[in-house]
Amino acid sequence: MFLMNCFRKASIGLAFLPYLLVILHLAQVTPVDARWQCMPHFDDQVGQQTAICWVSEQKKVLCQKNSCVPFYNQNRPFGSLTFVGCENSKAGKTGVTVSNLRNYHHYPNGDEQNGHKGYVAVFDGISKLWYNCAYDGYPDNMNVYICSSCK
Repeated sequence: MFLMNCFRKASIGLAFLPYLLVILHLAQVTPVDARWQCMPHFDDQVGQQTAICWVSEQKKVLCQKNSCVPFYNQNRPFGSLTFVGCENSKAGKTGVTVSNLRNYHHYPNGDEQNGHKGYVAVFDGISKLWYNCAYDGYPDNMNVYICSSCK
C-alpha cells in the first residue's frame, strides 16, 4: 500500500510538469509586437544588419536595422531619419542637414558649455563629422528610431 501511495503522489506532480514548462517558456519569450524606443542613443553597426538601440542610459538591445523606423514618420524605412540646422563649430559648418547618420545621442537637458538648451549629437556617415542639432526651432530634431525586432 505504501508503494501505491508513492506512485500516486509522483503522478500528480508529473501531471503539473507540462504546465510548469509552458509557464517558464512564456516568461522567456518577448512579445512579437514589442517596440523599443531608441532614446537616448542609437549606434549603427556599419557593414552589419544590426544596430544598438539604447533604451536608457544603462540598457541597450541589439536590433535588426530593417525593423527600425523614425518615430515621427513610421511609414518611412530605416535610414530616412534626418536632422536639420546642425552645426560643427570646429569645422566651421552651420545650417547642415544630416540625413546619412550612423549614430545619434540625445541630450534633452542641453549642454551649458556650448549654450545648447536641448540637442542631439549626430554622426554623419559621409563627412565623418559629428554635428550638434538644436531642438529649438526644429522639433523634428527630437526624432528617434523605434525598433521591433530586438533582443
